[in-house]
Formats: sequence, structure tokens, C-alpha cells
Amino acid sequence: HAGEEVRFRLGFVGSAPYSLMPGLARGMQSDQPELRLELTGELLSADVAAGLAAGRLDLGVLRPVRLAEGLLSRTLRSEPLVAALPVGHPAASGESVALAALASDPFVCHPRKPSATADAVALACAAAGFEPDVRTTVRKTATLVSLVASGVGVALVPESLRALRVPGIVYLPLSDASPRVDLLAAWRASAPPSLVANTLRRLEGQLRGGS
Repeated sequence: HAGEEVRFRLGFVGSAPYSLMPGLARGMQSDQPELRLELTGELLSADVAAGLAAGRLDLGVLRPVRLAEGLLSRTLRSEPLVAALPVGHPAASGESVALAALASDPFVCHPRKPSATADAVALACAAAGFEPDVRTTVRKTATLVSLVASGVGVALVPESLRALRVPGIVYLPLSDASPRVDLLAAWRASAPPSLVANTLRRLEGQLRGGS
């Protein structure tokens, strides 16, 4: 109905590109001034999936996790994991770093159980012949990056986090491994189809634009 407020609740995983939420909000609200967007960021993928399953969210951007019945999903992009190192790290001045060379470093990670990125990190390290020495776990991606910058440890993060320019941190591609992690959109089958289609179109457009 023209002029009637429409509520649309979106949840974003913390490792989604940081420009996605503001860009999406701007674009969708200029398209549909009656739209009331409720955005929640810095979630773990399991939190996004649980919010969708419980009806607290209409659409979410997350990493691969098991989704409840009645949820639909589409892969938005697949991206490599890169090493995040403090600037004082011996490997930080190189063009790339071998994952195996980080075997003796303390790692900062998301908690393993609910985090798809943490699973990808563990698998990549196992393939490189070691189990990461995870000394610190954090739920929020911005906190993880700031801990690396302060020298607490190293991390593997999705490449799109390079856009999070934090002083004291260097992002390097891995020379001996190419682990990748997908970024998905998932939504409730009952969500308004036109809103879902518009959101997916805008998300894909922003990701193609390099955000």
C-alpha cells in the first residue's frame, strides 16, 4: 500500500565487507522511502541463521552454516583468506607469507563452534601441517583485527577485511595455500519477494563494485 511503512530486518556477519550495510541502506531507502530498515551488524553466522529461523530477521548476510528448513540462500561471492599480521611481525614486510611459517605464532580467532571462518582457518592450518595455537577468541571482527594490530597474535581473515584499514596491521596473501570462504545471503521463504530481489540485486552490485 502506498505510503504504508514496511519493516525489513537484516542481519550481517562481522566479516562481511564493512561498506555493505551503509551502501545497502542508502540505496534501498532511496528506492522505497516507506521502508524501515532494521540493521544488525557484527554477528556470527550462527547468530544470523538463528535469527532467520526464529523470525527475528528477514534476510541475512553470512558465511556457510547449516540453515533451518524454510530458509533460502544464494552465494554472493567466494573470497580467499589472507594473513593479518601486526606490522612488527618478521613476515610483515614481504609480498606474501607461507601459512606454514605462522605455525609457531599465537592466533586470534572467532570461536570455533559457531564460526564458519574459524572452521576454514582450522582446515587451512591442518592442510599446512599444523594446528593453530589459538590463544585468544573474540566474537566481533573489529575486535579481532584490533587485537592483531596490537600484537596479540596473527589471524586469517576474508580478503574483504583489507578495507578495514587499522593502523598497525598488514594483510598478506598466502603463498602456500588458497583457502576460500563463501559469503551468502539467506532469507525467509515468507519474506516479501520484491524486497528480497531488490536486496540481492543491490548486494551483488556492491560486491561487483569491489566493496
